[in-house]
Amino acid sequence: MKYLLARLMLTEPEETFALYREADGGVFLLRLWEHVASDLPELDRIPGKGLSIWYRPEGEESEAVVLTFPPPQARSEAWYLGAFRNPDGNIRIFCLERGIDPLTQEPLAILAEFRPDGRANWGPTNEPRLDYFVEDVDAIIHDPSATPMAFTAISMI
Repeated sequence: MKYLLARLMLTEPEETFALYREADGGVFLLRLWEHVASDLPELDRIPGKGLSIWYRPEGEESEAVVLTFPPPQARSEAWYLGAFRNPDGNIRIFCLERGIDPLTQEPLAILAEFRPDGRANWGPTNEPRLDYFVEDVDAIIHDPSATPMAFTAISMI
């Protein structure tokens, strides 16, 4: 689901902000979640409990919209997916996903960015809380020298 929504955010960024800043954006998100789930085997379906939208209008910080997903149960499932408007007006898409520490095998939170040409891994980050996610992304988008740990080229659009 995160890849589908990330692709929509990348190809239709202005529509993303318009849709999710409206009161019925949550209804759309739940219906989309249920529609995608209907194509999955029953055992693979995750109920939409916990889906929510956080919106920050442009002001002291840049405009942002963050989708909260049901708590991830498996590696690569996401807690959050957000569209953030850079100070220059460009929109960047980030997610916080569940990863596994290769040494301890303990779960951890990984910050990733989706771009038209692939996925950037910004590495492990704080515990999975919305305020920490937003702070981490804001720090990246306001630091022109910030670089990800790794990049995987994949076609996102």
